[in-house]
Order: sequence, then structure tokens, then C-alpha cells
Amino acid sequence: MKKFDYNYDYPKTMMMKMPMAFPDRKGGSTVINTFADALEIIKRVDAITLGMPKIIYLVGWQYNGHDDKYPDFFEVNEALKLPDKTAHES
Repeated sequence: MKKFDYNYDYPKTMMMKMPMAFPDRKGGSTVINTFADALEIIKRVDAITLGMPKIIYLVGWQYNGHDDKYPDFFEVNEALKLPDKTAHES
């Protein structure tokens, strides 16, 4: 049986949710973490956990944030992007 890179031993994997944004009820986003923030947090968590396998769910990366246009997920939130990249590239 072939082992795939996307199969994880869940009892030995750290799983977390990281809040990114939520709709501000005015047609925009309230940003909690940008993609740059998320990357730095993930790097710190990885150092603290000594490289342990982990899955980190980015909650609210789509549209204007968490549960906006759910279950659709085809558009990346522009408010979270890196300054010199598009939201999708970020």
C-alpha cells in the first residue's frame, strides 16, 4: 500500500485553528491575522514544538472572513494579502 504525503497519523499530529478574519457587517473584513502574521505565528509554533507534524487550519481566509458566503471558498480575502502580492499568491 502506497503512503501519501497528505496522510497524517492524527494521534501524533498537532492540530490548531488560526483565526484570520471575520465580516465587519459593512461589506468588509475585521482582520485578526494577515498571511504575514500567520506565517510568523506558524514559524514560532514550529520552533516551540520542535518540528512536530502539525495541521493549522486558517479560519476566515476566504471572502470577507469566517462564515462569509459559506460553503463557497473560491475567493481569497484581499485584506489578508502581502503588500507586493495578490491575495491568491499570498
